[in-house]
Amino acid sequence: MNSIYKLVCLAAAFMVSASGFAQTASGQSGLAQNNCSTKKDCPTVTCMKKQPCDPFEQGMPLPCGKYPCAYNAPAGICLRNAWDFDIFGSFIYWYATQDDMDIAFVSPTFSIDPTVSHGGSVLYQRFNYEPGFKVGFGFNTDYDNWAFRAEYTWLHETINTGATSAPVLPTGVAGVWSANDWFAEPTVEDVAATAPAFASTWKLKLDMVDAGMTRPFYEGTRLTVTPFGGLRGLWLRQKMNVSALDATGATVSTSNSRSNSWAVGPATGVGGHWLLGGGFRFEGNAMASLLYTRYTKISVTESDLGVLAVSSSVRDVSAVRPIAQLNVGIGWGMYFHGCSSDTYLDISLDYEFLEFWNQNMMRNFDSQLLGFADDIGDLQMHGLTATVRFDF
Repeated sequence: MNSIYKLVCLAAAFMVSASGFAQTASGQSGLAQNNCSTKKDCPTVTCMKKQPCDPFEQGMPLPCGKYPCAYNAPAGICLRNAWDFDIFGSFIYWYATQDDMDIAFVSPTFSIDPTVSHGGSVLYQRFNYEPGFKVGFGFNTDYDNWAFRAEYTWLHETINTGATSAPVLPTGVAGVWSANDWFAEPTVEDVAATAPAFASTWKLKLDMVDAGMTRPFYEGTRLTVTPFGGLRGLWLRQKMNVSALDATGATVSTSNSRSNSWAVGPATGVGGHWLLGGGFRFEGNAMASLLYTRYTKISVTESDLGVLAVSSSVRDVSAVRPIAQLNVGIGWGMYFHGCSSDTYLDISLDYEFLEFWNQNMMRNFDSQLLGFADDIGDLQMHGLTATVRFDF
């Protein structure tokens, strides 16, 4: 009985404290209640259009009685006589890399003592920062201060790994590369296994569309939070061409692998702005999506001295693939001629990180033709995103 009594008292105390926390921490309403005790403390609402909108001066309490308890004050851009429409564009400079993109290796040699290794070497596909862009638009709705937002991301790149000679072994003997799983046909692999040099080309085409609803709101006088929910569409195409070269630089064996896919699924995330004053801010966003993915074609074609040796493909492979995205950065925004203006300009600079799970289906398919299955490597991207947004 004692335990039940203590449990009831603890639950009652928790409910009282939770109700008090909701009044002060659920948004601006608690702050307005505590700080708007007299009329002179209330800031004047001067931003008007067809209906009064909700201007907010950073660091100041909300107008007295403006919002009911537990209602988070909206933090969207407030314009007078405007369409409530915005457009934006971003220049991206991202570094794309992928797991399991090694091309060939040099086997270690041994001295008289077979337990002593003289090392080896591995040749990897080269990666680099490449430019791309984003474009999008949004508009505010009359439903509880929610807004619609759509964005398209484009990143297409072709990266070459120049002809690379095998290193000289510690014994003084010139090394030769050994082909790895990119070569599945035994006769082609045998020729490639004695090649003194290799070269490769990786082509990546990413097109991504995000669309959904968001509602920015104040969580304190200098912190805004922006939840997001919607759909993401992804089109991803990859090609990996590997060439084994002889001593003169002529191609003796080639392997051409390809993967084409489209994907769609739900996406959700949250962003935050830490307002510094003068229009400046720190910002960060986190987003996750889970996409139904359809690999419309996965193929490999190999040739030996220009003669086709093998061509194999598989179509319509389905899977579910997650994507994680995170960015942090700084921004600055300004109303033209104050809150009574019809336009707003915003500039931001962020560094983004993206993880696309299990996307190297090319290498996985090649290894299956050899009688085993490599792990499906992830695709990663990171880099700078510079954005300009205009509200009108």
